[in-house]
Amino acid sequence: MTPILRIVWLSVFLIGYSVLVSLKFMWLPAESDVLGFVRYWLPISGAAIFCVAYLLPKEPAVWALPLLAYLVPAAWFRHAEFVDPLGVLVLIAGSAVSAFVFRRYLSG
Repeated sequence: MTPILRIVWLSVFLIGYSVLVSLKFMWLPAESDVLGFVRYWLPISGAAIFCVAYLLPKEPAVWALPLLAYLVPAAWFRHAEFVDPLGVLVLIAGSAVSAFVFRRYLSG
């Protein structure tokens, strides 16, 4: 039962991550290069976060990878305005809660 709960918990976390990233770029026009990049980056980063968090729930990468993935579009296009401090705080808090829940209740 624990693997199913881990997958469900990670799915909820990744849905929140996707919503956070989507809200960050929702103001861009549909034909924007940045939005085109995010359309590909979001599933790739989500899959990477899922794999790392599922396989290494006790590692610091569970905290670092979502934050790095969130900041990649800003670094890729060199636009500081893509970095939302509130979004970064929400992501750090969500990663901390997720890592705590995994460590405490879902680690096998």
